[in-house]
Amino acid sequence: MKNRYEFLDALRGIAILGVIILHVSIFTVNAETRFIFRAVGEGARGVQLFYIVSALTLFLRLHSSHYLGKVSQTLKYFLRRFFRIAPLFYSILFFICFFTFIIPLDFFSYVQKDILNFVSTFSFTNSFFPVYINNIIPGQWSIAVEMLFYLLVPIFFLKIKNLSNAKKYFLYSLIFATFVELILPIMFPQVLSDDWKFFLFFSLPIQLPTFMLGFISFFLIYDKDGEKKSANNKTTIDTIKYLFCATLISEILFVLTKFIILKQIDVSLITPRIYIESVILVCLVLALANGYLPILKNKLFQFFGKISYGLYLTHFLTLMLISKLPIYIKIAKYINNVYIEYIFLLIITLIAGSIISYITYMFIETPGQKLGKIISDKFIKEKTIQ
Repeated sequence: MKNRYEFLDALRGIAILGVIILHVSIFTVNAETRFIFRAVGEGARGVQLFYIVSALTLFLRLHSSHYLGKVSQTLKYFLRRFFRIAPLFYSILFFICFFTFIIPLDFFSYVQKDILNFVSTFSFTNSFFPVYINNIIPGQWSIAVEMLFYLLVPIFFLKIKNLSNAKKYFLYSLIFATFVELILPIMFPQVLSDDWKFFLFFSLPIQLPTFMLGFISFFLIYDKDGEKKSANNKTTIDTIKYLFCATLISEILFVLTKFIILKQIDVSLITPRIYIESVILVCLVLALANGYLPILKNKLFQFFGKISYGLYLTHFLTLMLISKLPIYIKIAKYINNVYIEYIFLLIITLIAGSIISYITYMFIETPGQKLGKIISDKFIKEKTIQ
């Protein structure tokens, strides 16, 4: 049977491309050419697409393994999740720390030389520290949030048994996220800095509704046994209407509450607007899952999807390195057109990043996952004998 999950790789490929086209603009945009940044700014929602696909995939795998909440099953799940994320993450972390603490390089001068910074990043607890949440590995905040989410997935899996439950939990998470987003600005408006605002956005409570959308997507695509079911247009349309109404009402109430309490209109990045955009991403997920938009389910996007984790962790460092190379600086000056420079840097980053990420996928990610499977299977076998 042809890989029936290839649409998931395509979605991951779209997600990482969105993130990269945004970050490339950071290295080419100046005050006179803000158009590029505005044009590609929504590429940041690639992270939310990753979260939706991740939650969908985890529910699919737990259904396939007939997860019942047993201790041995839970430990097996945690081990496999850890070995999916940790090997490559730790490889890059130790590489950066070596050239920060042991043989300092100016290239990594942005890293705060604080042992707690390293320890919190190593333990994936940096999402609890505003100053460390995104310091050593660019983009590490989302990895920490996802690892924290992994701890909750087995609980959600046992609680959320159908589409109706999934919609309720999405609504609960939306209310909770909006509450968290409002409580600090209302209680402490004079001390809440921009750093704290971004810290809130980077936190699990704010990102949780997006993960919940992944669960909803699962129940729209698969049946209770994890088998793909025929598309039910009425159920899908009704669900999308529900999600749009919930997120739109949340956005309106959010803005009005801030206006009433703080006497200011705030429709900034850190509002329920991201949830409205995430619902649009759910429409994309459903379209690809049901065979629509086949042009997006191409081999190139699937390839980017397979190496997307490595691309995510390395592309910003790749961009930093390329932008500092004397030959690139000369070429950029010769081009003398920010739009052409943007396209040139994007292509170079994708080529270099793909080579690096394919190597890490083959020699770090894949062996790491195999090791995790061997260890978890051995553990389960031993538990069964006992």
